[in-house]
Amino acid sequence: MADLARLFESYACCTGTPPPSSDDPNTQTFTAQDGDSCAALLARPHPDHPRHYEIVFYHAIGARADLLLRQLLQSTLPTLQADAAQIVTTFRPVRPTWDLRHWGFEPLDRLRMVRDLTTFNAPEPLVADEYFIAPLREAYVDDLVHPFITANAGTVEQHLFPISPERARTLLRTFAASAHADTDEVSFVVLHSGTPVGALLARRPMPERGDLWQIFVAPEHQGRGLGRALLLTALRALKAHGAREAEVESARHLPAYFLLRWLGFEEMETIPLRFWLRVMHT
Repeated sequence: MADLARLFESYACCTGTPPPSSDDPNTQTFTAQDGDSCAALLARPHPDHPRHYEIVFYHAIGARADLLLRQLLQSTLPTLQADAAQIVTTFRPVRPTWDLRHWGFEPLDRLRMVRDLTTFNAPEPLVADEYFIAPLREAYVDDLVHPFITANAGTVEQHLFPISPERARTLLRTFAASAHADTDEVSFVVLHSGTPVGALLARRPMPERGDLWQIFVAPEHQGRGLGRALLLTALRALKAHGAREAEVESARHLPAYFLLRWLGFEEMETIPLRFWLRVMHT
């Protein structure tokens, strides 16, 4: 069916993953015909997390979307023991014109936050004797994969953007590779007795701006001021390299949000995402 073919194309465009085939046994497809118009819903497991289902609509809003969602949520997902269901809206504006909260889904937004580094003055952060902060290097990548995964386990972000150990390793290597020059040395790792237990990943896309991408500390080492120390170290490095501001995306439900506010980051704008998430069970 041509409409389903377009749905598969929309799925690939929105999720950034290859489109499923119509005979894929793991793909759940529901359709609602209205005259010559066909509305459809497609759901399939995330490529890296089979218990996390991604959902995409095609020509389905309002009552037709509710009809398709009812079929999926009441009949299919319970039997699949899905951990989470994520809806990706495929149209503009980025928010659907109907409310999905009555199905247990929550819209997810991000905040763009900025810190003026011209007024930033902070001493070198202190950490306990058994800890040491150093620039991120390729040699630390393999040991950082487990802290990266465990620090994000159970968070909305991990449900929304599931990441496998291999994808985490690739991401960490990308940031480590960009730290080959002194001017790019803005990503840092915290070591405990020589073993990496956390990191801050950052880039300088423009000479006067630094982007803080991710900060994480292994759960067993949290509560010791290591996240704060990593942030201060990165901000000091960015300013030393000539950056005039630091930018980060966060959300008010994240613990890092309060630390960012304490360090002087200001909310600049809300970034609506095209995602609605329902955590089924953990």
